[in-house]
Amino acid sequence: MIKEYISGDECGIRTNVHVISNENGDAVLVDTSYKFDNILNDINKHYNVKAILITHAHIDHIDGLKFFKDSKIPIYMSKETETAIYDDYLSSYYINDEKTPFKKGDLNIINVKDNDILNLIGYEIKVLSTKGHTDGSLSFVIDKLKIIFTGDTLFRGRHGMTTYLTGNHIDMLDSMNKILSYDDDYIIYAGHYPKTTVSEMKYLKDLNIELFQYGKGFRADTNVYLVSNGDDAILFDTSFEFNKVLDIVNKRYNLKAIFITHSHMDHIDGLKYFKGTNIPIYMSKETEEQLDDEYITSYYMIKSKTPFKKEDLNIINVKDKDVINIIGFDVNVISTPGHQVGATSYNISHALFTGDTIFSGRHAMTTYPTGSEKDMKKTLKKLLSYPKDYYIYPGHDDLVSVGESLFLLEE
Repeated sequence: MIKEYISGDECGIRTNVHVISNENGDAVLVDTSYKFDNILNDINKHYNVKAILITHAHIDHIDGLKFFKDSKIPIYMSKETETAIYDDYLSSYYINDEKTPFKKGDLNIINVKDNDILNLIGYEIKVLSTKGHTDGSLSFVIDKLKIIFTGDTLFRGRHGMTTYLTGNHIDMLDSMNKILSYDDDYIIYAGHYPKTTVSEMKYLKDLNIELFQYGKGFRADTNVYLVSNGDDAILFDTSFEFNKVLDIVNKRYNLKAIFITHSHMDHIDGLKYFKGTNIPIYMSKETEEQLDDEYITSYYMIKSKTPFKKEDLNIINVKDKDVINIIGFDVNVISTPGHQVGATSYNISHALFTGDTIFSGRHAMTTYPTGSEKDMKKTLKKLLSYPKDYYIYPGHDDLVSVGESLFLLEE
């Protein structure tokens, strides 16, 4: 039996804590969380905790271990993770201006490695080395239940971020493909977001999607998505603080193009780094015409003007139903006005990059200049006609499936 607890909104994201239990009420925990005390109180009412499995050393997955100091309960983790939990930076405690609460000898840690088999509460639990998000990241597989606990290695619709200390995108791709080599009906329980299946995520074997979130401080972080074929990459939208994205991208890939969904400043500001370059920047004609307008682009909100001129950029206009073949993928162009005239979405395989058109649980605002509720309703019908198992990658917040968004047609 698997039970999921969600807690610890310490860095803008909540953590999943999973409980594996047997008929006797004995349990194994997979990860802990920040603000773990309330969860632990409930766990202790219903289960006898016999062991803890840790996927990696970040604060939002280990902080609850402080409640097990001086306990005999075995805590299984990789050797690299054990080293990291004592380090303020490797464990990411510095993000909260905190010091790690752990010292050597506090916990009953048992190191495990790739392909080890743990026999716990009647289950055989296989250890998988799935580094990439951090060095030492692990996943745990229970073949009897056909489940995989992936920590921050693989979520619905994308792999984990590789921009933290010791992260490595090559390792991440290897780890993701290792997980996706399991049978289609295996269930993936990740460290964040809802569960999914190997079958639903198989399209990621051919479509590496990486998320970058920067621009914090202007209402919400902006999602910038990278799609690569290994060496070459394309980006969907830019953001404030885009130099941080470029520093990472330019070290790893040959950037071949940028696709822009709409002209609001938090999606175009990074284009200032491409003035005078030959990098093609795809957008609708309407979006191009809006670039120099501080009101339509919303730069007036921060008392600024657009930091580039459209003639500074290598802009290529696209329209509905165009297909751009680039780095081995067909990028299908979808006209999706509503949030803004000229707003555009892009489809590759099972992925829909929708900018600020659809978010998890709602559609975007239509009250900005050139927004239209009437256009938004037409756009929703268009986007939500795609197969239910396609995923929407929005400009902010978490991804969501087409099937989960169909209720928007009834509003």
